[in-house]
Amino acid sequence: AFIDGSIVLAGDIVSVKAALDQNNGGSTGSIDPGLANQISSLGANDDAWFVSSAPVSSLLPANVLGSGGGGLPGPAGQILGTVQSFSGGVKFGESTQLTAELVENSPQNAAALGSVVQLLVGMVSMNAGTNAPKNPQLAVLLPLLQSLKVTTNGNNVDLALSVPESQLELLAGSHSGN
Repeated sequence: AFIDGSIVLAGDIVSVKAALDQNNGGSTGSIDPGLANQISSLGANDDAWFVSSAPVSSLLPANVLGSGGGGLPGPAGQILGTVQSFSGGVKFGESTQLTAELVENSPQNAAALGSVVQLLVGMVSMNAGTNAPKNPQLAVLLPLLQSLKVTTNGNNVDLALSVPESQLELLAGSHSGN
């Protein structure tokens, strides 16, 4: 649902209706002040952004987090399930900046999540390295993925990626078949 020209609500119908009722027709005065500050900061710094104050576990079906089979295995599902809130943004320019912040329920879980992200990047890089010469899109994506910066600070896990315009053009060209 569109609240105004710059804010969109997404979720199940009951949650969206409740948020619209609480929002009083588009005023951010009735939302949590911390969330309002985060919205203001993201909106001032990024061209496109998202924010959620809801824990990841409340947004995904239980089987995605590992219980009930078919979800993320053990520790990965448990670590993702402890993310309390998240946000991110995109700033376009000569080099497009992509950022995300995930807030965990403890510094230990933040460190674990940061390590899992770094491990996944390493595994993808290792497996994709042999296929990169055969796949031009993968050859462009691999160095970008390897340049992902993952930092932790207390309960926060910060992800940052800078994508030069020339690499975006290469990706767009290889995807469209040009």
